[in-house]
Amino acid sequence: MKPFLKPTQRYALIIGLIILVSIAVGVSSGGDLNKIDQRFGLIVSAMAAIPFGTVPGLLAGIWSFLNQIPLVVLILISGAIFFTFRFDFVNLRGVSHAVKVVAGKYDDPNNPGEVTHFQALSTALSATVGLGNIAGVAIAVGIGGPGAVFWMMAAAIFGMTSKFAECTLGQMYRKVDANGAVQGGPMVYLRDGLAEIGRPVLGRYLSVIFAVLCIGGSFGGGNMFQANQSFAAMANLVPWFDGERARGEVTLASEAPMELAYARHLARFSAPSPLETEDVLYFNPVKRLDIATTDWTRGDDGRWTLTLDVVAADSGHRFDVAAGAISTLELARVEGRQVNWTVPVGVDTLNEAPVAGGIQPRSWLYGIIIALLVGMVIIGGIQSIGKVASKIVPAMCVIYVAAALYILLSNVTMIPHAIGTIIGEAFAPKAGLGGLVGVLIVGIQRAAFSNEAGVGSAAIAHSAARTKEPVREGFVALLEPAIDTLLVCFMTGIVVVITGVYADPATAGLEGVALTSAAFETVISWFPYILSIAVILFAFSTMISWSYYGERCWSFLFGANSSMIYRVIFLFFVFLGSVSSLSNVLDFSDLMILSMAFPNILGAVLLSGKIRAALISYWDRLEAGEFDV
Repeated sequence: MKPFLKPTQRYALIIGLIILVSIAVGVSSGGDLNKIDQRFGLIVSAMAAIPFGTVPGLLAGIWSFLNQIPLVVLILISGAIFFTFRFDFVNLRGVSHAVKVVAGKYDDPNNPGEVTHFQALSTALSATVGLGNIAGVAIAVGIGGPGAVFWMMAAAIFGMTSKFAECTLGQMYRKVDANGAVQGGPMVYLRDGLAEIGRPVLGRYLSVIFAVLCIGGSFGGGNMFQANQSFAAMANLVPWFDGERARGEVTLASEAPMELAYARHLARFSAPSPLETEDVLYFNPVKRLDIATTDWTRGDDGRWTLTLDVVAADSGHRFDVAAGAISTLELARVEGRQVNWTVPVGVDTLNEAPVAGGIQPRSWLYGIIIALLVGMVIIGGIQSIGKVASKIVPAMCVIYVAAALYILLSNVTMIPHAIGTIIGEAFAPKAGLGGLVGVLIVGIQRAAFSNEAGVGSAAIAHSAARTKEPVREGFVALLEPAIDTLLVCFMTGIVVVITGVYADPATAGLEGVALTSAAFETVISWFPYILSIAVILFAFSTMISWSYYGERCWSFLFGANSSMIYRVIFLFFVFLGSVSSLSNVLDFSDLMILSMAFPNILGAVLLSGKIRAALISYWDRLEAGEFDV
């Protein structure tokens, strides 16, 4: 199959991508990983303005609440509901048949394709079951409260039909490229399918838009987010990777001795940052503040003083500050899920010696190591990826779900209350969470990020399955949101809610995988180490699967012989994800992956008549017993 873009277009887009990568890295950062992250964050903020802007005011006049909903979330909701009714709730009535297909009941090694139904499902699941379930759910609960879990479940039920639609289309329009590899997915069915129904120009534009966004998605959520959170897990396993935190002493001075009783993370000292874009650096007491009035010492000037050991809030040499740089003490109160910081009156902070010893996190080294490991697998293509994924994903799912079940059984009497909390806050969220629409948005965004229903990525993997029946692979695909979100995400959500870590002042500063780890640790003290290993393996399997997605789109645009260029860029983004902050990585990942829904859902809606006709034909033949078992 010829490359989709002309030579001049290919070179222009390659140059554009290289420029984007160069800016993201921050060539002028002088090798400072924090400057790289700062500049990457500025780029992401500028890029996110369009797809995450709200629906224009005209629609808001019809439905006032629409003005609060990001456009991409509205498209995901509308598309999933449309498909569910259009295909007569195939997400519910087709589950038992889907299980039989995955079990191999209809497998035929002579059918066209590269992998079995189970391997295609495993490859697609390896790109979805992972950190979206472990870290993403904790992020959702941390931002939107327990009610976000309910909306994740609701989005998954309707999302099953979106998966069915896009993966059926992936099979219907798949092609074979110049190297003999299957080329399928939204970039193909948008072009060829829309041309069939008389919209070739629209199909051409949508296919290119999707391919570019999918390449970006493979760099973001399929790569950087995985590398970022797996590094956090590795740092938990091997603290050496996390670098060193600067340490020193500060002296408190007051007109009168006072009592201070604060957890160490609820007290912090501040100093100006050496980075232009970061206003302040924070330092925490090494120990809990349990200070009585008798612990103060009166000086010759009549003031009372107290010396404390402090440690930087994060690792890195930027926390090495000069004497006198630390100037302010702040104390926090936790009210609900809000942490409010105040400066105590009458207390000065003196810092007579430098606070030093900070060493940069060795994320750069981890990034290089994981990039080499990913590179060894992705060179083998979809068959190699499918074999690795079919072994890693089931094993990790079993371990993770078993641990979650153990926690639930250990707290079985609390399950009804936790479910009640999830449902109650879904419709009546606590103050400060942005109201009902805010919780709904968080839940749907995190569900889509986790199971990718409506995004179109899974259609690329399912296009390679061995089958003569496109609808059959659609049935296989609808299981993904059920496994990914209804099972694994719900397990995570209910554990986080039951253990209460999302609202516990002791874990107020945790986010992502760290919050999930704290939840499991409350019952299984040693499980964070197992979870760290699971996170690393989940991240690894997701990266290799998403590399395949991105490579198929790259080949679609630039030709099959250009795949090596994509692989090199992909491996570079492993490094970039390792050294960037979670907030920047998550914003970029959401931007790329969720934006894929724009062209994909629009095209699938226009092609829904073809899907419905194929579904009716397949279902009639299935009930008539025409398929070989």
